[in-house]
Amino acid sequence: RLGCPADHARRVWSRQVSHFDDVGMALQALFEIAGLDLWYVPLHAAMDAKPRTRQAHGDSEFPYGFQPEAEANWPAALYFVAFIFFGTFILMNLFMGAVVDKFNDLKKANGGQNPLQTPDQEAFSYSMELMVRTRPFRVPRPPRRPRRLDAPQWRHKLHALRLGCYKVVMWDTSGLEQGTSFEFLVSFLILLNITLMSLYYWRRLEPGMALQVGGDAVEAWQRTPYYQSLEEANDVFTF
Repeated sequence: RLGCPADHARRVWSRQVSHFDDVGMALQALFEIAGLDLWYVPLHAAMDAKPRTRQAHGDSEFPYGFQPEAEANWPAALYFVAFIFFGTFILMNLFMGAVVDKFNDLKKANGGQNPLQTPDQEAFSYSMELMVRTRPFRVPRPPRRPRRLDAPQWRHKLHALRLGCYKVVMWDTSGLEQGTSFEFLVSFLILLNITLMSLYYWRRLEPGMALQVGGDAVEAWQRTPYYQSLEEANDVFTF
């Protein structure tokens, strides 16, 4: 093996299933990324790829030095993020908006009726809509007190507990007791929990380190003070 160092062996790096080596596979990869189906696999492959003009050794028959390197081409991540943002979130919404707008024009031209439904189907849809709008609505009421004054003491304590839970759930700053403020508080806590879970990251191994996959050493390496603080905060939300 002329031109190959003694500590190197001939190896062949296989390509990812989704790659950009030709136009057809590139279009297929972009289609899969637009569907947000395992889009991070080609993202990581593109970030670890190295161009053939960088750190190349050997000869044309057996060049080496092209093996993937962690985040050697990290600016490629900007392309994937921009494609997902504009291609998936914006263009897809614009496409759906155009379809819905065209459907509304057809409905308006048909006298306000659905152009894809027969008269019988339209009558059935109207009856179901009328049934939903006229359904009885139950107004939440506070729990009743025990009717008998000589009821057991545990029933009075249970009523006090239920009344306290009712006041918490129906808490509203406007005083209408509709529970709007409580719903906003729960939504804010859910959003805060999601933000907290997004702060996790995988700690990379230092050069020369080798740990067994799934072993206790990997978990110990990832359990940093930052990771531990996130775990404790997440336990609070779980509770």
